[in-house]
Amino acid sequence: MGFIHRDILNPHPRPFNRERLSRPFIGLSSGGLYVTAGGMGYHWLMQPALLEYPHPYRAWLAIASDPDNTREEDWRELHEFIQGELGLPVGSGLFARSYNEHLPGQVNLHDHPWIAGMQSHDTLHTWGDYCFSRSKRFSREDARAAMELLQRHGIRPTVWIDHADFSGNLLHNEGRGAVPSIADESGHSYPNFDYTLDLIEEAGIRYVWNGRLKNFVGPGKFHGGGGGVDWHLHLHEFPDGRKLYVFPRYGAWDCADIYGLGTVLSPAKIDAMVHLGGCCIVYTHLGKRPAHAMERAEHIPDGTKAALRHLADAFRARRMMVSPVGDLLDYLVVRERIEAEPRQNRILLRPDGIRYLRLDRAALRGMKFSFKADGFNLETLQVATPDGPLDGARVVEESREQPQEEARGETREAARQIPSVFSLEF
Repeated sequence: MGFIHRDILNPHPRPFNRERLSRPFIGLSSGGLYVTAGGMGYHWLMQPALLEYPHPYRAWLAIASDPDNTREEDWRELHEFIQGELGLPVGSGLFARSYNEHLPGQVNLHDHPWIAGMQSHDTLHTWGDYCFSRSKRFSREDARAAMELLQRHGIRPTVWIDHADFSGNLLHNEGRGAVPSIADESGHSYPNFDYTLDLIEEAGIRYVWNGRLKNFVGPGKFHGGGGGVDWHLHLHEFPDGRKLYVFPRYGAWDCADIYGLGTVLSPAKIDAMVHLGGCCIVYTHLGKRPAHAMERAEHIPDGTKAALRHLADAFRARRMMVSPVGDLLDYLVVRERIEAEPRQNRILLRPDGIRYLRLDRAALRGMKFSFKADGFNLETLQVATPDGPLDGARVVEESREQPQEEARGETREAARQIPSVFSLEF
């Protein structure tokens, strides 16, 4: 693996000594935005040709919104503004059912089936909300019922996010969902009725939130380098021996509602993410308001609307990629195992064996990967997997001049110095 030096003030890459590598990050604090590394930032990129993000995007953001507290009228307002007016491809976390007696009417698939076809639901917020229920305790039978419900609506999530103190959590708040059996001090072993990790895997889940928040945004890398920070994905072995990917989310516990989102995604942070080539999965509850705002007629406050409009502007200008959570994680998994070989004039895509047992046209549908064109002959380029040639890839020669360079105040001459780029589109 090679490394690229990127000066914040001059983000055109040049070779850099690995021993001096430092990771830039955007920090979230009560005082606002801060950037480390002494005013200088360094990115590390796969070598020799693979770019971090699909051309011409310079950063990638996904919003992982937990559905807690969401009322039907607020859900519709959110959908009409975010997916409708702004056109942002943001997914939504999903409760299969809700038994929470404190939150009657909380949106869930069983009681509100109309939500199924209105946006992406690639994230399951556990099997449902069983907190604060005096009459219903969760068991494996409930998980199987939730799987049947999801199948009936054509929903196959790939992402799992633990919920509050749910007994079936995998990693957050000491849930027991990944422990097949429990034992007492006398050595007696008993089946754990909260265990469902086998069913979670059977349902198609391959990514699990690790229960942690990061208050900074880093380069979109599979494993952390230069400081050991795991920005997004690493494999985790659970107590039953199963291995799934785990990832953190970006945000703050006290900014995790629709009002706090305007702070977490302020225009200054979005612009800094683009400038630094950042990548993050945002932690929030889009359907939750602070207590003081429960009587307001509108759910989304003006500050959050302004922040989301700025995000939408960056997305439309193709500076910031925005996607559902699963799409970002799928991209990172595939990208990590791409081998770009100019001497062989070949791009090799390897399956990871967890999310993808094999890579074919169907598995890669909708994905795009970009490369520096130096050393490649695009007319005879080979695209393959370990199984042989890969059909269905469209080779696109991209423009040398990237519009986002000018948008960040750089000169047209600097933009012209960017290496030629081509992309594989599936």
